Amino acid sequence: FLAANQLTGYVGVRVGRGDCVWNLSLQRSPREGDFSKREIASLARLANSLDSISKVASALGAARGDAALDAFQFSNRPAILFNRKCEVVRVNSAAEDLLADDLQISQGRLRSQNPHETELLNRSIRALLWTEMASVIPPLTIRKNAGGKLVVYLMRLPGLSDSPLSAFHAIAVISDTDASRSYSLTTLRAAFDLTSAESRLAIAIGNGQDLESFARDARVSKETVRNQLKTVFAKTGTKRQAELAAMLATLIPKQ
Repeated sequence: FLAANQLTGYVGVRVGRGDCVWNLSLQRSPREGDFSKREIASLARLANSLDSISKVASALGAARGDAALDAFQFSNRPAILFNRKCEVVRVNSAAEDLLADDLQISQGRLRSQNPHETELLNRSIRALLWTEMASVIPPLTIRKNAGGKLVVYLMRLPGLSDSPLSAFHAIAVISDTDASRSYSLTTLRAAFDLTSAESRLAIAIGNGQDLESFARDARVSKETVRNQLKTVFAKTGTKRQAELAAMLATLIPKQ
């Protein structure tokens, strides 16, 4: 390789120690000649001085990673950090509570009980880490054994993965469809004093469902649904379904 590119002299300067060691490669052309013993000794001293820089960069990366996890923890959103080997290196408390039968960490890797979903996860993480222009991967869906889904959002966060010395290079943010629905019901009850039935109706309208199909799914009469809707309008200060849906869009995520 060196000869084909008209290079001959080579020296590798160590950067870092322990698990995070990088190599600064320096090459010379035949005209420049090989590195002298004096130059090699100087570069060895440089390698030792770079150890502190590596430690500081790693510490800053760790602090940024913890801050990212804390930010998602504040909204009770599970988040998982990965290194460049696609291994899980840190999770927040919300992720710890979520990891069970449907999604697990095994031998440092995030896995689903479904082998196809596991392979899709691995391919997506690798694509995110090793594709230069990729910063976000389309969300992945993991089916839960008890029904519902987990939606996994993979991304590289600016400032978190910029440094090659960082221990964190990607983050997965997970949304549980059942939990999201629960948060929405809680939000509506707290904000407008809606009952559970009224909250479910409001969410259905926000998602574009018509009253007739909602009544059928809820196994109640259309008259009951109309009466509930009148109460929802009164409590939320809205007058039409479109106005209610627009207002809800600013409060709760789409289901």
